Amino acid sequence: MSFAYSSIGLGLSIAKVAGGGHVTTSLTGVQIGVDVTATEKVWRMFQAIGDIAFAYAFSNVLIEIQASYAAFGNDAPGNFLTGFGFYEPFWLIDFANVCIAVHLIGAYQVFVQPIFGFVEGQSKQKWPDSKFVNGEHAMNIPLYGSYNVNYFR
Repeated sequence: MSFAYSSIGLGLSIAKVAGGGHVTTSLTGVQIGVDVTATEKVWRMFQAIGDIAFAYAFSNVLIEIQASYAAFGNDAPGNFLTGFGFYEPFWLIDFANVCIAVHLIGAYQVFVQPIFGFVEGQSKQKWPDSKFVNGEHAMNIPLYGSYNVNYFR
């Protein structure tokens, strides 16, 4: 999925540059006093550091965040696929957004596992006699046999 929407984004970017469009960039972002105060710029800097620290477990995401800021500064759009005027071909943008949604749903399942484990452990301690929380129920699956299922998980 990530390869699909990354390739679509790269292709649209190449098409934009080939069409004569470009964005002026700056490594320091916007100047203080233009649209942002010194306090706002420091706050945004700390927010960016927090975003980078959260994404640091995935070093390739760290590089992408830094490259996006270097390329677009504070003017980086929230949705890179439509933020620069990419509206045609519309079906391709929609397909890329669906790929992103599928990718995020899968990532959610991975990142939420510690929370599920914590809730399951606490529930087992709080209701040790509950068949719903602790009971294993046999389920017959054709061509497989019996499979034990816990309804709480």
